[in-house]
Amino acid sequence: MLLRGSLIGIAGFLLIATVTNCATLAPSSRVVYQQGRTVIQLEPDPSVGGMSKQEGNTHPSATAASQLAKLLDGMLIQHDPGLAMSVIRRSATFEPVFNSDEIATLAPLLSRGLKQADPSQRVGFTFWSSTPGRGYAPFSGAVSVRDPYLIFALKTHPGSDWRDPENPPPPSLFALDFRQDSYLKPGSEEERRGSYKARPMLQIDYRRYLSALQDQSDQNTTPVASTPAAMPAPSASSTAAPRASQPDLQTINELQRQVKELTQDLIRLRHELVETEQLLADKVLELNRSKNKPAESGSNQK
Repeated sequence: MLLRGSLIGIAGFLLIATVTNCATLAPSSRVVYQQGRTVIQLEPDPSVGGMSKQEGNTHPSATAASQLAKLLDGMLIQHDPGLAMSVIRRSATFEPVFNSDEIATLAPLLSRGLKQADPSQRVGFTFWSSTPGRGYAPFSGAVSVRDPYLIFALKTHPGSDWRDPENPPPPSLFALDFRQDSYLKPGSEEERRGSYKARPMLQIDYRRYLSALQDQSDQNTTPVASTPAAMPAPSASSTAAPRASQPDLQTINELQRQVKELTQDLIRLRHELVETEQLLADKVLELNRSKNKPAESGSNQK
């Protein structure tokens, strides 16, 4: 009995030690924001240290929400048209990853996370859009800063991943790009294409890109100094110029009106497309559930 008690005590000690060791070694995440299904968390960055031999991230990072908004606005996605459920996806052309409302919500949250992260962490996000037609799957991924690059990895996107809560499919393939690819890390084309094993990722030289945007904004807002000069007496030809340019002004106004009407038509068509996508998604969900009902009723009868 004494020997048996000793063995049980040793086994219990080893079990406690093993559990304690696993808890110590297991990576931990810390939630910095959660509202409904939207979660922003600090998580271990798998590309830092270990077998990757990468240096740590330059965290905490004081990247402002306004700066992140400009970066998110430049990110593009191309959905794979050859996968199942392609009927509810758009054509295989690059389009913005986020719309303006999604950027306005997500940028401040990512900025908050980057200010709290340490060099071994990245900011993970799971974000559900409130835009009609984009609520059947979340945005999910991670952001980190490793100067001079901001690293953006995307795991799921509502334009590529349609989710039936009862039968979720595997993640879809998609590619990422940036509005001005000259600011992407050289040689990172394979990262941007992604695969089932490694989801697509962008590495953006964000300081240089933001600096170029600021320079462009400064040039557009710089007032042109006017120098007083003696005006020559108007000649017959100069007085006739306004009358000659009047038809051109009318043409410009007419073109502007046509462009405005076309823009309104495009917005209306886009809304109709979104509604159609949502209806198709709901119909597929209803069909999947109806297929499962006979199997469930048959099992109950048995």
